[in-house]
Amino acid sequence: PGESPRRYIIKFKTFKEADYAAQALFAASPEGSIHRVRKFKKVLNGGAAVDLTAEGLAYLQAQPDVIVESVGVMRAVEPHVTSATAEGTLSWGLDRLDQPDLPLNGAYAMAGDLPLSRSHVFIIDTGVYRDHSELAPHMSPLDEDHWTSVPETDGDEVARDTQGHGTHCAGTVGGTHVGVAPGVILHAVKVLGNDGSGTTEDVVAGMDWVLDWVHREEERTGSRPPAVASMSLGGSFSQMTNDAVEDLVAGGVTVVVAAGNDADDACRYSPASSDYAITVGSSDTSDAASFFTNYGSCVDIFAPGHDIISAGISAPESLVGMSGTSMAAPHVSGVAAQWLAQYPAMAPADVKAALLSSAVYGRLSSPEGLADPNILLQAVAAPSPPPSPPSPPSSPPEPPQPPSPPQAPPPPPSPPCFDVEVLIVPDEYPEEVSWEIRRAHGDEVVVRGDASGASLCMEAGNYNFEIFDSYGDGICCEFGRGNYKLFADGSLIARGGRDIGAHPDGERTAFVLGEVSPPPPPPSPPPSPATHPQPSCPHGTVPIEMSLAGMSLSRAEAAPSSPAMARGDIQAPAIYTVADGTVAGVDKPSMWFCVPDGACITLSAPEHDVMSAMCLTLSGNAPS
Repeated sequence: PGESPRRYIIKFKTFKEADYAAQALFAASPEGSIHRVRKFKKVLNGGAAVDLTAEGLAYLQAQPDVIVESVGVMRAVEPHVTSATAEGTLSWGLDRLDQPDLPLNGAYAMAGDLPLSRSHVFIIDTGVYRDHSELAPHMSPLDEDHWTSVPETDGDEVARDTQGHGTHCAGTVGGTHVGVAPGVILHAVKVLGNDGSGTTEDVVAGMDWVLDWVHREEERTGSRPPAVASMSLGGSFSQMTNDAVEDLVAGGVTVVVAAGNDADDACRYSPASSDYAITVGSSDTSDAASFFTNYGSCVDIFAPGHDIISAGISAPESLVGMSGTSMAAPHVSGVAAQWLAQYPAMAPADVKAALLSSAVYGRLSSPEGLADPNILLQAVAAPSPPPSPPSPPSSPPEPPQPPSPPQAPPPPPSPPCFDVEVLIVPDEYPEEVSWEIRRAHGDEVVVRGDASGASLCMEAGNYNFEIFDSYGDGICCEFGRGNYKLFADGSLIARGGRDIGAHPDGERTAFVLGEVSPPPPPPSPPPSPATHPQPSCPHGTVPIEMSLAGMSLSRAEAAPSSPAMARGDIQAPAIYTVADGTVAGVDKPSMWFCVPDGACITLSAPEHDVMSAMCLTLSGNAPS
């Protein structure tokens, strides 16, 4: 009596398709022991935030299909404010992204003509000052494209930032002059209050809203929007937070998180410890690991995070300098958005691979061993500038040189290829899933894969995609809400999950890449061999045409008066003359031979146990 309930997050081990399944579970609990305060639509298998008494906690912990974790504290990864204003200053962090080595050249150039407006970046933080001059052109203008977990702190604008941390991060991602990827569409997702703190419940709810927004947009447009979730926040290790990150990534959203500012092993914190997030450490202007950065096997990459200039909240044009892994993570989010603008069908794992393959290695220093791993972010490369025009000659021109020998012809250009992405969210048995893409003509297997999916670049042609479940029960929905999607050249062309059979009875979709010529018609059958013309036989013999393949020709004892005939296996009959005891020309499937009047021959096919005798007599010109 008098016990105060405590807040918990629950996750179902299998997805609860209908809300009544959870309600039935709660209804069977001791009266008053469970109060659900928030339901998650997309993450944690339809789990919830609940208030539990000790009796309610014991009840849920005894349920085999439920996992329970107490709500913990989350905070903006504490920045170090290093300057109040820095008007007109280029952030050195941008300058560092477009060159592999120091010294800096005072400029930032990214790849030109990137369609950045196709990429969406969700700033999961303290909110965003949406009217800031650096951000206003890039914020989604619709209130429903932003979200808050703490509406009581918003004032008259959804997800309004009154703390400053989220606005600074948003500026680094996509600010007009201070951003890595100016032009991306920015979304404010406020999960932390005015003091920069919140709960794991708020953070999970923010991720749930992002995934729900992406799914709704996919249903509206027919294709999944390229999306990045940027999370410069953290707290103690939380399996529920990490599981929600995994669900967000499985839904096609690239998740970038700060490693933390504790000079400690990042694996002790969440969401930094998530295997599915891209976890970012901080470096300084001398390419040293920042003294505060977390490090270790859970960190994927380092980025500039010391004295970073970005948007402030004191005025619409204000800029401020801050330091922290909170400042490093938005650099990575911006470059991830660049990659997705260029290749919108990239899966999160492929975005991560692209970031690591384009990074530079071995540049960081740290006597304390904080530069672990020693990988430093690079932006999507800008094209090389055109060569300068030649200077006018200052002396008489040299006499012309003899012509150079002809160069070898350039190799033929590679055929254009088209982006194909296989995105799979498996059920609880991913090992049962397999798929393949075959050419429609000839049935040649081009590629096979498993539940991890793939991003491919394939040449033009007609193809068949087929997915299998070795158990034959599909990937939805008895053992989890699995699904698959097939994208070809940026368009969604197939999706499903329920009706997937075992090999070879999978679910098949035909698709075409590029302009494809129809297959050539099958070759015409070879003409029938010409029949040998009837030979002109000597006087006293009769022309006979027979097919004797596989038979042998021998003299018959019944006709001792007939001339001797040669004996031998006849494999391919031809024209035979049996007038002088010889057999000639064995090369055709039918044969003519000349038989003397009254001659008898025996035909035998030993393999078939067949023997036949034939005697011929002349009656005028016709044999009998």
